[in-house]
Amino acid sequence: MIDYANNIINVEGCYGCAYANHEFSLPCGMVYEDDMITLSQDWELPINGFMVICPKRHVEYFSELTQNEINYIFEYVHKTEVYLKEMNICQVFDIVIREKKGVHLHVWISPRHKWIEEEFNGGTGYIKEYFDYAKKNLKNKENLELINNTVEKLRQKFQQEITL
Repeated sequence: MIDYANNIINVEGCYGCAYANHEFSLPCGMVYEDDMITLSQDWELPINGFMVICPKRHVEYFSELTQNEINYIFEYVHKTEVYLKEMNICQVFDIVIREKKGVHLHVWISPRHKWIEEEFNGGTGYIKEYFDYAKKNLKNKENLELINNTVEKLRQKFQQEITL
């Protein structure tokens, strides 16, 4: 895999498990983690505010999650979206549960930025197209700095929550 900053990441087995076990890291680091989940900028897509939540336990399908895990994951989906809105990253998001045989289940919190609305008629109907666009056009220094700043601010919001 090539991450959003063009670093090559090679992992034996499951990338989600490897990330949860700190076998590799991303340029901006992890936003939040605890015993149940990891939260980070999407690994491959340089879209500011595009976050991914993964359960730490290896599951491929939503139906494998316990009710407690579902509740917990979506508590963090909600918190993340609220924080991103407070930070004025975006006001509309698409929440996508990504499941695929052989791939660690993850939840995308995808901001529907103005350029996505204008170029791709909004949300998930054109998801492959705007993912491809982002990979080809947004891997620049200015955008990567924006992503790093967003991640740091989001990390601080989660840290403040912990210390309260």
